[in-house]
Amino acid sequence: MCMIIPKIIWNFSGSCNNDCWYCHSTFRNYPYYKTTEEYLHVIDLIQNHGQRSLIPKMNWKFKGGEPLQFTNFNILLKQIKTKDSHITIETSGGNSWFDILEVSGNVDELILTHHYWQNETVLDYLIDFMQEQDKKIKVFVPMLPDKINECRAIVQGLKDRGVEAIEQLLLNEQGGSIEKYSLRDLNIYYRRPEDWTPPPPAPPVPRDPNLPDPVWVDPRIDDGAPVYTGKPCWAGVDYMHIDVKGWARGSDCNGRNLGNVFEPEWLPPDSSFACPMMFCRSNNDKRNIRINQN
Repeated sequence: MCMIIPKIIWNFSGSCNNDCWYCHSTFRNYPYYKTTEEYLHVIDLIQNHGQRSLIPKMNWKFKGGEPLQFTNFNILLKQIKTKDSHITIETSGGNSWFDILEVSGNVDELILTHHYWQNETVLDYLIDFMQEQDKKIKVFVPMLPDKINECRAIVQGLKDRGVEAIEQLLLNEQGGSIEKYSLRDLNIYYRRPEDWTPPPPAPPVPRDPNLPDPVWVDPRIDDGAPVYTGKPCWAGVDYMHIDVKGWARGSDCNGRNLGNVFEPEWLPPDSSFACPMMFCRSNNDKRNIRINQN
């Protein structure tokens, strides 16, 4: 078994009951929790099945929805910590001290979203705790319509305390900014003059109908992407993403079918397989998946 540090990214919950008005509907409808025993079984397989037991350390990242809303979440974290592990949680931090206090000792990195309605003393506690423990904390602050400058001041205050803080533009489900933003809001966010207006669009350039469509690209053309066909690929070992319902994948290309982690006979891969893809065009795969070049 090669010495690797796998990354497991688990969208543990597709649901959050905080009911923030700007949250996408996709995070409101799928709690889909399994039993504690089922989660513990999957964790045990990922950590100990076959040659995976020889892996010296694993990086785990839990996302939501809101993972803290699972009652026995800390039991799962304790199980992970029976082996050398780095645990990251993306969370809002909860509504009270009790939501985060139970798990904080088993978390190595917190990625927080600090919402307008939250008790700031909870955020202060988390910052102090993580900094005292020399653990990493990153805070996203949603930039509210009509309150861009106020939200920016919160971000700056966090930075002054040595916290990595990020202004989070609110996006719709298509990836654009939400309609509640005024042009003035967006101008402030992008640090343009508040009265800036976009210039009129350039007139379209006439296209010669005798020339090929410039948008179309022949998929058979070698675009310079690396060719790994037949080489040993560690997808599913180096990297594994698990969605809310348990479907796992090890790469964007899905060259290796990992199935559903909650199926009775499911086993995680513990060795490489021959890459079946002609080209590797995913930057995410090239960044996360190790291909043996020998």
